[in-house]
Amino acid sequence: MSLSISQDGDALFPLIAMDRKSAFWATVINTIPAIIVGVDAYLIETRLRFG
Repeated sequence: MSLSISQDGDALFPLIAMDRKSAFWATVINTIPAIIVGVDAYLIETRLRFG
């Protein structure tokens, strides 16, 4: 689930070549929500055992 949120495809490679600062911030903006969703999904799965 987190991987699909943070996945940017191959768009990051040209951005790194053109503007490293923008590539860094794009990575940060993608990573933070992915971590939040991943941790939330983990906590929900471990604390609320469905089934």
